[in-house]
Amino acid sequence: PGDECTSVNEARGTSRVSSVGGGSTRNAARVLNLPIMVKSYPAFLALFAAAASTVSASGQTRYAALKLFQDVGAPGDDSATSISRLVGFVNKHEANPLFTQDVDWEPRLDNAYPNTIFDAATNTYQVFYGNCISSPGLGAPDCSEQTLHYANSTDGLVWEKPDLGLFDLADKDWVRDDLKVYGTHNNIIMQDGGVGVYDDVEQTGPEDECRYKAFGEGQFKGTTDDNADGGSQTNGISCSADGLNWVDGQTLSFPDPQRYDTHNNVYYHTELDQYLYTTRAGFDDAPGRCVGQALGTDGEFSKYDVDFDGFGTVESGANDAQIYAQLPFPFLDMYLAYSMVYDAESDDGLVHTLLSYSFDGVSGWDFVENLYGTDFIPLGPGLGLDVHDPSNAFDSHVIFASTGQAPAGPMLDEDGLARVYYMGGNGPHSGETRAWAHPRIHHTAPNNTPDRRPPTGDHRPPTTHARYP
Repeated sequence: PGDECTSVNEARGTSRVSSVGGGSTRNAARVLNLPIMVKSYPAFLALFAAAASTVSASGQTRYAALKLFQDVGAPGDDSATSISRLVGFVNKHEANPLFTQDVDWEPRLDNAYPNTIFDAATNTYQVFYGNCISSPGLGAPDCSEQTLHYANSTDGLVWEKPDLGLFDLADKDWVRDDLKVYGTHNNIIMQDGGVGVYDDVEQTGPEDECRYKAFGEGQFKGTTDDNADGGSQTNGISCSADGLNWVDGQTLSFPDPQRYDTHNNVYYHTELDQYLYTTRAGFDDAPGRCVGQALGTDGEFSKYDVDFDGFGTVESGANDAQIYAQLPFPFLDMYLAYSMVYDAESDDGLVHTLLSYSFDGVSGWDFVENLYGTDFIPLGPGLGLDVHDPSNAFDSHVIFASTGQAPAGPMLDEDGLARVYYMGGNGPHSGETRAWAHPRIHHTAPNNTPDRRPPTGDHRPPTTHARYP
């Protein structure tokens, strides 16, 4: 990694996508629905992630680890091996949308950057998400002031927005006058911008005052003096015992071209025994928005324990397909990431969620397919319609995946399927029609989706989209 955001040259083309259950029928194998699928050809059985089994027609069980496939080619590249990487498939849950902008102080959940947490001890779910509270009306433009909100659930499908009593809308000079009547009766935690929230219970224990960790721009020093110049906002990190009350805000000053206007993310990298910070690197110069990472140095969550000199770009795209945010997590014997890709030069203003991988979580990040490959979570129907048209699906233009994983990988439901939450919007990411985005938070499980971009270079996805069960 260097200090500058560097471009990645990707060949445009149509990738092969196998159906649910994966692979050629000539393989006669039972396969598992996992985020990365390895498509096999006649000489090989289909082999999937570490400790995941496939059973041949003869009944023989075989095992494979994803790291065995470090030389596997991307779709369309069969020069090195007879197998290639493919993105797995998702089914959008029939309960979607799980919740909406249904309270007055949530006028626009644009770029909500959701962080979903499952607490195994209490068997409950929490989500921390952002809101453009300065927006003058439902879905209207203006995101100059943002707030961090909270919801919880006992099953991850039916969500409640509790009256937290933490944030006084009446006491903020920058809050709309019509919202001040609600006072502290809301589900707002703090003023924020792109805050990632991480439940570090495996490292700290359930009662630790720094069980929950935040990284981003937040009101981490309490709610006092927040009307003063600079207020109590901190660009950096903070701790909380319960995820609601935050203390010990510390500024993290990364070298240029780092920026906090993204979904910032931190988690504990167990193999390296360090905290890994993922943020934005670059914006103005080609190829635009990129992903930067920095590691801790002594295993502590502190501004004194960040290798700022080692901060650099780890994933980048192109001017017309910019990496807006990356959410990495461990997956079996490797690392995956949800990478949000913004069509920055298209009037449609789409934001896609792609799947990336790394074998150590800190280097060699690459797309499972390519920069213009298959969406991991497919956009809903509605592209090409007038964005004022209510027939646009809630997620027709924008999808931002949520953080949310167990210590060893993604959250799994009772059927063993990975739960992937996300927010969606039905209007362009930027431009005057941005006002019509009405995002939600959602949950997905595996299914079949078409390739995102045809070889013509047309940036619009096919009109057929993921099936709803």
